[in-house]
Amino acid sequence: MLVGGLPNHQTTPINTTSMSKKRHTKEAQIKAIRDHEAGRSQAEVCKELNITAQTFYRWKKQLGMMTNPDVRRLKELEKENKELKQMLADGLLRERILKIVVEKKL
Repeated sequence: MLVGGLPNHQTTPINTTSMSKKRHTKEAQIKAIRDHEAGRSQAEVCKELNITAQTFYRWKKQLGMMTNPDVRRLKELEKENKELKQMLADGLLRERILKIVVEKKL
């Protein structure tokens, strides 16, 4: 059906912000920081990893004092935290379901 001379159909919007993001591992980020500290210019490091200077300095601020074992430990803690949050959510959901069932029986 035409509305105002134009076809009346829905179209999906074009996603103009869908730039592909490269994900660099924490180890690669630390290696880049160490390369810079060893004498390579920040521009060389950024060009090699295809990142901006802003990204590099954000990494440096976040990870500057970390070593690879620290990063591994951080990943382990993040994984454990995620699992604990999931366990808590599951427990709260079970509790809520049981409460609803008990209320319906009364």
